[in-house]
Amino acid sequence: MKRHFDTSTPAFGQHLSAMAAEWQRALELEGLDAAVVTAGKATLHYSDDLGPPFRANPHFLRWVPFVECENSVLVVHPGARPQLFWWKPRDYWYLPLDPPEFVDGAFDVKVCPDTRAIARSVVSTLSNCRKIALVGPEALEATLDNRWDTAPKGLVQRLEYFRAYRTPFELNCMRESTRTAVKGHLAAREEFLCGGSEFTVHMAYLRASGQTEADLPYPNIVAINEHAGTLHYQRYERKRPSPTHSLLVDAGARHMGYHSDITRTYSFNAGHPLQELVQRLDEAQQELISNIKPGQQFAEQHECMRYKIAGILVEASIINCSQDSAIESGLVDAFFPHGLGHLLGLMTHEAGGHLSSEIGPANAPPPNRAYLRLTRTIEQGQVFTIEPGIYFIPMLLDPYRGSSELNWTSISRLMPAGGVRVEDNVFVRADGLENITRAAFDECDASS
Repeated sequence: MKRHFDTSTPAFGQHLSAMAAEWQRALELEGLDAAVVTAGKATLHYSDDLGPPFRANPHFLRWVPFVECENSVLVVHPGARPQLFWWKPRDYWYLPLDPPEFVDGAFDVKVCPDTRAIARSVVSTLSNCRKIALVGPEALEATLDNRWDTAPKGLVQRLEYFRAYRTPFELNCMRESTRTAVKGHLAAREEFLCGGSEFTVHMAYLRASGQTEADLPYPNIVAINEHAGTLHYQRYERKRPSPTHSLLVDAGARHMGYHSDITRTYSFNAGHPLQELVQRLDEAQQELISNIKPGQQFAEQHECMRYKIAGILVEASIINCSQDSAIESGLVDAFFPHGLGHLLGLMTHEAGGHLSSEIGPANAPPPNRAYLRLTRTIEQGQVFTIEPGIYFIPMLLDPYRGSSELNWTSISRLMPAGGVRVEDNVFVRADGLENITRAAFDECDASS
């Protein structure tokens, strides 16, 4: 069975050329002759013959952006065309897939009926190589001699560092996954306003975005009322609570393996204080985005957002102290207990967020900001999220019960609503950020 995907030239061809140059350089610097990139294989639940949906090795997907690639293997040999060994078993339980059409002409392709045949072909292909890196979650079904490095940390760090920079092809994929997710978000909002529960909002999202749960980049977060105060809330209640105050939806999509990650929060009642909080946070997020430029430190942008959130808390009479006092004491962190954002790509939390360089040590976040997923310098070509939040989480606020710095009257009205988060995906251009998410919402508005 053949499947067609949009890999229009020259974007995909340019992407592969960039990949070839990147990998050749990394292999040469690490003293390696070739790399074997395994897609990985599906796992099973304990003592069961069924398992979770297969997720491919992102290093494989960056070369072959086709998520149904289980057990396939790519050989990257500098100076030669990449060789793709495609697993297509003879099977009547599951539908075997042919290689995607876009690999024709881009790779030397060999279709193999079993994993042992793939291993034999790979080992034979590399018989003249002196040092080989295995990049992936699964070893080959073959005896590997001392030429093989099965844990090439230096190579992997170089590759993960450069995964932060998107080629035009990758950016187009992320634009498309964003358009898909926006369709789901608009349907989710409509279902909520029409009386839907967490479960029916979730189903409306899937239907409108044309996805199954296995297609999603991560499980949808659909949180009504106080459930929004659980950052990665994982349930879908069938019954809508009464009264209803709010909905937080954190949900994305994938296109050719590339993720989008979008969050929106809605107040059900126009007069509820949460409505003003949503608007204030949205404005603060957009103001921050408009001022971000290449060369700045992402961690500094997190601190800037902390200051903005402290200001919102003061203006909304949620805290009684000054903006500066809330920052200095750390009180603001009880309301904003996570990082500003993360790299985005073939993983929702893309690898390399703490790398200071392709070979240097990790730029670990400070102990009091251990939750920061991104500590790198902001540079042209990166895609990351900007996702501030303000929450009313009992376990974080309870230590302040005796404090006069909190306005418990205001907090008691907002706590049943859980909290607010707004999350956009942005692309770094030479002169600032392009908001991929807002552009997709604008497209939907223009076409409706």
